[in-house]
Amino acid sequence: MLRRSALALLSAAVVSTALAPLPAAATADSTIDVGLEGFRDIVVAQSHDRVFISQGTDEVVVTDLAGTRTDVLQGLTGAWGMTLAEDEGTLFVAMHGGEAIGVVDTETLAVGTIGTGAGTCPMHLATTAQMVWFAESCDTGPVREGTIGALDPVEGTVHPDLAEVYATAIAASPARPGELFVGTRTSLLSLTALGGESPSLTQRLEHSTQVGAWDAAVTPDGSRVVTNGGSGRALALTTGDFTPAASYAFTGGASPVSLAIRGDGMLAIGTYDDEVHVVPPGGEEPLRSYDFSRGYSHSVAFGETSMYVVAGRDPELHVITPRRASKLTVKRTQRKVDHGAEATVRVRLDGGETSREVQVYAQPAGEPAVLVATGEVPVDGWFVARHRITRTTTFLATYAGDDSYDTATGKTHPVGARADLRTKMLRPSGMAGRQHLYRVNKRAVLRATLLPRGLDRCIVLRLQYYFRGRWGHEAKTDCLPVDRRSRVKGFVAGDRQLVGIPMRLRAEFRGDQRNARTKTAWSYAKFTR
Repeated sequence: MLRRSALALLSAAVVSTALAPLPAAATADSTIDVGLEGFRDIVVAQSHDRVFISQGTDEVVVTDLAGTRTDVLQGLTGAWGMTLAEDEGTLFVAMHGGEAIGVVDTETLAVGTIGTGAGTCPMHLATTAQMVWFAESCDTGPVREGTIGALDPVEGTVHPDLAEVYATAIAASPARPGELFVGTRTSLLSLTALGGESPSLTQRLEHSTQVGAWDAAVTPDGSRVVTNGGSGRALALTTGDFTPAASYAFTGGASPVSLAIRGDGMLAIGTYDDEVHVVPPGGEEPLRSYDFSRGYSHSVAFGETSMYVVAGRDPELHVITPRRASKLTVKRTQRKVDHGAEATVRVRLDGGETSREVQVYAQPAGEPAVLVATGEVPVDGWFVARHRITRTTTFLATYAGDDSYDTATGKTHPVGARADLRTKMLRPSGMAGRQHLYRVNKRAVLRATLLPRGLDRCIVLRLQYYFRGRWGHEAKTDCLPVDRRSRVKGFVAGDRQLVGIPMRLRAEFRGDQRNARTKTAWSYAKFTR
């Protein structure tokens, strides 16, 4: 019976390498603590590089367009709603606790006040027909009554009690001169507003809402007004007759609490469920949704390009450049390649108008990511990158975004790099075809070398004999640690019973985090007398 010979083995030590992160993609969102004690309203004076935030206190915080706090306005008792003159030269502030309207020069920040009369508590402001219209109420009961009055900012005259209505919001637009939109707890109203020495308000239209019209915003062309459309949606009505013109649905089911429309028609909808949904001009589906999980989004406002959101129970200012979501698809073309061979990666970009440049990084197992390619992704096509790898590698791609589209990242599944495993039969006495010949009193020695090097790696050696017409009678070692030269040796001791019996040996690597499994071709040997 054929006796199996043992394989002698060498030992090895262990090393490891820490994983380094891929460089992070840039973000357009800034969150800034500007020292708010509360929140009531936010107004952007783009032409003066200023953002005004009222808190319900006696102070209005002033920041620049980047959100950096620059000033604070004092003496505006119970500062509530605000509105700008059409030329942005004057800011009007409803002083809910001061029976007055504050008048602020947006250039010098000089503050004045005009009284609105005893027993008035101004809350919301809007400008149209050369007047500043103010909705006021001191009523805190369950019914809540209120009125709307007017201030002539040139003459400084006040005309209270022009309409008896508790307003949850008022809005106006230069594109609809002489019209005031008023939200109530049950409906949205359109009022004809006449200015002059004897101002007046006359109801023109009414649209019932499922819940209160907590805010309203008019499109830049004046054709539509947007308000609360019920749970999980906002509604656009034509300003001419309040015919429903568009519905903006979003996930979560929360009602809109704040609305803003940018000069190009982009719509922002803040809801009670901590989110702001941004709808592109002319669209109805949100292009982006922003989650402010630390508290509901109290209000939104637009500058020329940026969106300003005040959110949180401890209110913070968020400055955002709304952009469409982009997507990177990154695919490997091979699951495994040989050690030192090229791996091919394809990158597809959904999005990008003014820039379609992407960066491709290779991150070998246990090593930091390195930039290996930069290029433009063709429209409706793929950017192809190739990189030689010596160990299992994950490829990552980043897109920096452009004026219209946000940043994006993507990555492949790991591409396995087979280890470079080589064997050599040492010191044979001769060759007979492919067979290495050894004297019966010698050892048939197989040396295996594994690259890349690593003392934490091991190799299995396998032996088979050709007996009775087939290869079999197999023997194998345990997984043997490599030495400092990344080698192991094994031998078959010569024996008279083995003379003339063909043998074959090979090395096998079972794979690890760095390299895919592989095995060598068979090496053939025979003992002779």
